[in-house]
Amino acid sequence: MSDTIERLDQIEEVISKDPKNTPRETRKQFWRIVRQIKRQPHPDLTEIKHAARIRNMLFKERRGRTYPLWPSVILMTLVGVFAPTLYYLRLLEVPLSGGNILAWTASDWWVILRRIGSLMGAVFCFYPFGRLIAGKWARIRIDGMCRGMYSEPTLKIDYESFLLASPSQRKWFFFFAGAWTIITSFLLGLVGLIQVGDISGVITALFLIISEGAAIVSGTTKNVGGEMAHFNRERKIEIVWKQNLAKMNGDTNSTLVKRTPNRQSAVLRALTLGLLLYFIWMLSFVFSTGLIHYHPDFGVHWSSGPAGSLFPIPYPPGPLAVITPANMLDAFVFQVFINYGLWAIWISFAIFFIISPYTIKRWTSAS
Repeated sequence: MSDTIERLDQIEEVISKDPKNTPRETRKQFWRIVRQIKRQPHPDLTEIKHAARIRNMLFKERRGRTYPLWPSVILMTLVGVFAPTLYYLRLLEVPLSGGNILAWTASDWWVILRRIGSLMGAVFCFYPFGRLIAGKWARIRIDGMCRGMYSEPTLKIDYESFLLASPSQRKWFFFFAGAWTIITSFLLGLVGLIQVGDISGVITALFLIISEGAAIVSGTTKNVGGEMAHFNRERKIEIVWKQNLAKMNGDTNSTLVKRTPNRQSAVLRALTLGLLLYFIWMLSFVFSTGLIHYHPDFGVHWSSGPAGSLFPIPYPPGPLAVITPANMLDAFVFQVFINYGLWAIWISFAIFFIISPYTIKRWTSAS
């Protein structure tokens, strides 16, 4: 019997007597052992099963009952469809004062705030699909639905399959589960963007990108960081796991490390920030004025004339009530970066590049 199994036996004996009053030090000791198991290149299956059994005891004491998976997911989906999503679609029928956000009244801003609130409600209801999709890819099973840290509904992970997954799979499992909220808000907001030029989905997605990006940059592993806090924890474990694997095999590998401040990195970030601000300015011009459009019959065109400009300096068209074709460069920028949605991908990558303190470093077991 290994030393780890003996320690797990002792911990299980203490917890089984009175799970509710398990000493704090016993809990800490257990989670230290779990981290050790995660860092092992080839963890022992008996240790994994034992640790999963203890975790389930602690989980049940803190979170209570676990509800059947699919009935719970279907219920939340129905709530999400027939409550916040339908409410958002109804709010799209409420017209705003004009295309220019500077001309919006307090009533218009109240409509926008309610649209954003309904989108956040839909994101909350459709959140379980993030873990379901990620779990399918990472081969991490889901036991059912339970109460989260803040009494919110969440999905309970099958801990044995979770520990059997590689650190990379666990890391990306949590990353996708967190990123799914951004994807959901963007997809729902895209409906409003196409129908009436609504930017609530853009605002919601950007808010989630910034908040989840901040959690990644801070490196927090506290529960307040949500799924990205779990991502940070598994990322740190993965670094040690790769080093242990390299020592075992003598391989060359790579990992994420803190960036060392230098002139080249500062220049690249400054240029990216400048391009990001310029692109947001261009995007704001398109969505706030609503004067450039695409139609299958007319192509990319301005709603009045003479023609305005989108690139390099955005400015509106003239006052004549005539459809004016956009020039080839403006048409290309509008179609590729805006109409096809690549602006969301570019903004996301730019923000992550600017705020991320990490880079990729290659090393060997000898280093």
